[in-house]
Amino acid sequence: MASQNVFILHTFIFCSVLLTAAQSAEPNLEAEVEALKAFKNAIKHDPSGALAGWSEASHHCNWTGVTCDNSLNQVVAISLGGMQLQGKISPFLGNISGLQILDLTSNLFEGHIPPQLGLCSQLIDLVLYDNSLSGLIPVELGDLKKLQSLDLGGNYLNGSIPESLCNCTSMLQFGVIFNNLTGIIPEKIGNLVNLQLFVAYGNNLTGSIPVSIGRLQALQALDFSQNQFSGVIPREIGNLSNLEYLLLFENSLVGNIPSELGRCEKLVELDLYTNQFSGVIPPELGNLINLEKLTVRK
Repeated sequence: MASQNVFILHTFIFCSVLLTAAQSAEPNLEAEVEALKAFKNAIKHDPSGALAGWSEASHHCNWTGVTCDNSLNQVVAISLGGMQLQGKISPFLGNISGLQILDLTSNLFEGHIPPQLGLCSQLIDLVLYDNSLSGLIPVELGDLKKLQSLDLGGNYLNGSIPESLCNCTSMLQFGVIFNNLTGIIPEKIGNLVNLQLFVAYGNNLTGSIPVSIGRLQALQALDFSQNQFSGVIPREIGNLSNLEYLLLFENSLVGNIPSELGRCEKLVELDLYTNQFSGVIPPELGNLINLEKLTVRK
């Protein structure tokens, strides 16, 4: 009898653990709906009426710009680009645990990027391009291990590029064009070995171009133009065999143009003008049979 009771107790505990695990795995749909409502409440101007249908009269999966997983009704995407929405980005979006895409391109969002977005562990695409966001890039975004595309360009962000973003090793595209960013490019940027596009032109970034850039062998486009970079172009850039566009114009780069650039055989455009280079154009650039544009004037 005692052994039977022990067996029943163990079975009860095992089933309880399974039930708890299943419950914890299910999305909290109520919290997600409340997060969507909080997002709407943070909007102070909606000229196109994009969020007019965000009400209990319809299921949240049918709201404009909201996409849900078919099986769980879990929110996986919020895409509201070009709606001219004005307001702040609600921090409660961090409660949407299954969110994979947040696209708020070309709106009028202001204030800071909520650090709570770092809680959206499934996020793949975070696109906040062309808004009026200010403040720092949250270090918490470095927790987004599945992030593939991060576009924060066309805002008023300041401070430096957080080193924590170098933890996002799934990143394919990183854009911060036309902001007010300062400081250096983190040396650990070389950890982003899957990166294909890195555009940071139109900021006030300083320091040298990191040697670790040479580890980004998937890189196809690198644009650091219109900044305040100094020092030399690292020879390691010659390791970027997939590079098609290298734009470094309007900086304060010095020294010789590295002959190693001649190994970047896929280069289509090489813009180096308005720097302080010395020496001659290396003859190795003649190996760039795909090159369509080369500018090196002062």
